[in-house]
Amino acid sequence: MKVAITGAGGLVGRHLAARFAAKDEVLALGHADLDITDLSAVLKWAETERPQLIVNCAVMGVDECERDELAARALNVDGPRTLAEAAARLDAEFVHFSSNYVFGGEEEGREPYTLKDEPRPVNVYGRTKLAGSKAAGASPRPDCAM
Repeated sequence: MKVAITGAGGLVGRHLAARFAAKDEVLALGHADLDITDLSAVLKWAETERPQLIVNCAVMGVDECERDELAARALNVDGPRTLAEAAARLDAEFVHFSSNYVFGGEEEGREPYTLKDEPRPVNVYGRTKLAGSKAAGASPRPDCAM
């Protein structure tokens, strides 16, 4: 299987790339390899590479998001939307990593968050990660034309 991993220079992406590489062809992508905020570039790349699985680990860090909300929205919201659309057009699987920052951050000792917990992000990072998850989930279906 051909697996594309964005954010492959980060902790999660690097480890996923190594794990998948044991059995699959891996395209480990950093920002210099593919600007996930550029829809036309992503669609062109997807048509050329045709991965069966796209895993989005790309993210802008917490402090950077607070300093530049516009850039945070581009990477954490538009990026997942663009990748999900490309995956849908290829009929590929798509996995997007969110963050515990989408929740309010209650005190230590509470039970782990689940999908049933209501998101309550308290900063730009959390808000953009939540919006990115929603954008990825609203992607078009595979019957879209490439």
